[in-house]
Amino acid sequence: MAVTRSMRPSIAVSGPIDLSTAEELRRQLWSVSRGGALPLTVELGGVTHLASAGIQVLYDFVEETTAEGRSLRFVVPPGCPASYAIRLSDLHRVSEVVDADS
Repeated sequence: MAVTRSMRPSIAVSGPIDLSTAEELRRQLWSVSRGGALPLTVELGGVTHLASAGIQVLYDFVEETTAEGRSLRFVVPPGCPASYAIRLSDLHRVSEVVDADS
């Protein structure tokens, strides 16, 4: 898994997100969002595999940040592995998920 940060509160994730990388993703999400205090955009277009451990990290992060009224958005290109996993798990029903072109 690779993580790229930018000046605005966003994170681009690439590579597999599975049991071996899920905790690192959790740490990076909390770090970039300053403990959930900042709104965050998570770009998942570079993710090659999004396993259940990764989906659980994303669900937990959504629950904890949006409960406090903070903004969270996932950017996912149509047809990428993360897009399929997000739709299958219904994550798009509890958080904002937009196409990379939006």
